[in-house]
Amino acid sequence: MRVTRDSLAPCPRQPVFQLTRKYVCATYVRTLRGQLGRDGTLYLSTGGGWSPATQAALRELAARPDAQLVAATDANSQGDLFAERLRALAEDTGCDWTRLRPPKEDWNETLKVREKQKLERKESGVPQRQGKASPGGAVP
Repeated sequence: MRVTRDSLAPCPRQPVFQLTRKYVCATYVRTLRGQLGRDGTLYLSTGGGWSPATQAALRELAARPDAQLVAATDANSQGDLFAERLRALAEDTGCDWTRLRPPKEDWNETLKVREKQKLERKESGVPQRQGKASPGGAVP
């Protein structure tokens, strides 16, 4: 499992573990959330798999007091399966859980569309929009 830390600050009172299936997706989600991510959020990936060691590591994280698992998975059948595994693990451990789904099929496509829109606004002289990402919903 690979980890990137949103900041070097200690985990917040409620540690948030944002999980993706692939490491590159964790970086896309972090980029899309920008400064809207919480300090101390850990962006994790399972490296595309779900081994017994991965499950044990996630179970250990989920067992932390007040932890929250965030399934930042693609909007397709693989993303649904991954999110369902995380939901079941969270329920087993009594951990808070939510899911982020990209408005497009995957996080990469969503990031490309957002960057294209930003470029188009910049070229047309339209001011940049300051949006707010909401838990459980799509990221603008």
